[in-house]
Amino acid sequence: GKYGAYGAPSDIKFYKDKMKDRDVRQLEIGFNALTPTMIEVPRRIVVSAVKIPESSDVVMLIAGSTYGRWKKEEKTFQGIADSFEVP
Repeated sequence: GKYGAYGAPSDIKFYKDKMKDRDVRQLEIGFNALTPTMIEVPRRIVVSAVKIPESSDVVMLIAGSTYGRWKKEEKTFQGIADSFEVP
């Protein structure tokens, strides 16, 4: 992703950490990202992570946006994260 392209994300906060089921872990994270004009923009993301059976690999889906849009569309982003599964 492009987070960090203009500097490391700052003010990182973990809001949720839950096991959706025994194979899927979900994290909700907030942070500030720098724009090309070096302005900090608050962002919120939800990460779904699945460990591949019989492997040490983990596959992740990340859905998120600016915090302002997150407040309006949180259910949409959560639905995207909830839909993630690895057969």
